[in-house]
Amino acid sequence: MSKGLLIVISGPSGTGKGTVCGELLSKTPELAYSISATTRQPRDGEVDGKNYYFLTKEQFEKMIVEGVMNGNLPWPLIFIGVFIAVVIEIMGMPVLPVAIGLYLPLELSSTIMIGGLIRWIADRLAGNKEQDNGAGGGILFCSGMIAGEGIVGILLAILAVLGVTDALDMSSAVNGGIIGSLLVLAVMVGCVFWFSRKAKKS
Repeated sequence: MSKGLLIVISGPSGTGKGTVCGELLSKTPELAYSISATTRQPRDGEVDGKNYYFLTKEQFEKMIVEGVMNGNLPWPLIFIGVFIAVVIEIMGMPVLPVAIGLYLPLELSSTIMIGGLIRWIADRLAGNKEQDNGAGGGILFCSGMIAGEGIVGILLAILAVLGVTDALDMSSAVNGGIIGSLLVLAVMVGCVFWFSRKAKKS
């Protein structure tokens, strides 16, 4: 059995990966397209099972948990990522931002950048000129949100394995749309500023 050649086209969301793949497939019939999974919503014209396998976050985490438990994860790709990370570290670059930038879609990377800007503004308003001010109030508040999201993600993955997520799905009943998301973002920004100023005064 002859070995094939794996071609990986990587980039942030919205950079034209699908267009490049479409051109390659149309001009090179011997190529085959490997369908990957994503947790983002389908765009116009995208078909589940053809462009991507569109999964919920709970379904995606369930696949990871089952892969670890059953030992059938694509370990060669994981080890390739490990060696790439070692090379990036040797070059003197922080590997975590690079990995996050490649992994996350553009809409999530943009919100991370917004978070960095909020931190910078909060530090300046609090009169803190240092690059690392330790465990400030705003940092602790954001760390708590990250920890809470991780715990909820684990619980949702367990519920997905048990097959009871559909009974607890409230997305159809509670959906604020873009306006609701902006209001939640505004509340979070206000909380970060409030905790940052409160920690500085104390």
